[in-house]
Amino acid sequence: MNNTEKIKELFKILDEAEIYARAIGKMDFDMQTVAPEEGMDRAGEDIAFLSKKHFELTHSHKYAALVRELHGDSADLTPLHKKTVDKLYEEWEKEKNLDEDFVYRFNLASNKAFSRWISAKKEKDFSIFRDSFKEVVDFTREMVEKRDTRHATVYDALLDDYEKDGSIKQLDAFFE
Repeated sequence: MNNTEKIKELFKILDEAEIYARAIGKMDFDMQTVAPEEGMDRAGEDIAFLSKKHFELTHSHKYAALVRELHGDSADLTPLHKKTVDKLYEEWEKEKNLDEDFVYRFNLASNKAFSRWISAKKEKDFSIFRDSFKEVVDFTREMVEKRDTRHATVYDALLDDYEKDGSIKQLDAFFE
């Protein structure tokens, strides 16, 4: 299979994954804006289920092989396709050591934490949120620790996710 065929196969997978991503986005928006409190946990379970399906698509053997092969040999790719493949490869590298069950449990914990956060704000009692927040922090640490690439701290790894090459040291220098 040549690179043109590979990119078409990759985009078929991405098109299907995008259906899940849009559904997750709509449900998340609904959960944050109009969902009744008593329905938030169920909505969180639905989002976690769809997130697991999205993860399964974007971490299948076929998807991984296409991303690795196209990243390793980008001949005949347009600049846009090359940039897309580079970004997909970078994301896949961060998540390749995770499994569907971990992603599902992380999403359940995150969505549960959101509903607890809403309750805590309403009750002005943030102890309601404490345990859920700790669970999300623990999942996040575990997720970062499963990566092959190491940073000085977990926080540096998370900064790098959003600000390439960002670090605590860099931020400290900026804010001084």
